[in-house]
This record gives sequence, structure tokens and C-alpha cells, in this order.
Amino acid sequence: MDTDASPGVLVIGFDPYRVPGPRDPGPVAEAIEAELAEFAAHGVGVETCLFGLDGSDDVEAVVGWLR
Repeated sequence: MDTDASPGVLVIGFDPYRVPGPRDPGPVAEAIEAELAEFAAHGVGVETCLFGLDGSDDVEAVVGWLR
């Protein structure tokens, strides 16, 4: 185990701007950004994989990226 490596996380979830419905995605997007900043403040690297429910994602590309 490499104890000198920086910790990192992968955040997987819905893109708040691409989830249909009559709600404001702004507060959710702001909360995600705030939490990503918390990871950075603690020296934790972050990769995000946010996808929509609107059918616009290239599923094969997303799955390939996660491998």
C-alpha cells in the first residue's frame, strides 16, 4: 500500500441541471460545489461523474471513463 499517495474520491450522482422537474437546481449545484471545496480544503482529490436523467448522456463513454 502506497502511504505517500494523496487520498482521492470519486463522486457519482445526478447532475442537478439535467434532472427534469419543476424545481430550482441551483441550491443542489451550490451544495455539491461547497462539498467539493471541502474535499480540496482537506487535501483530498476529487473526480466527479454527474449524469442526467434527460437521456443525453453517452452511457458507453461514462462507463468507459469509470473503468
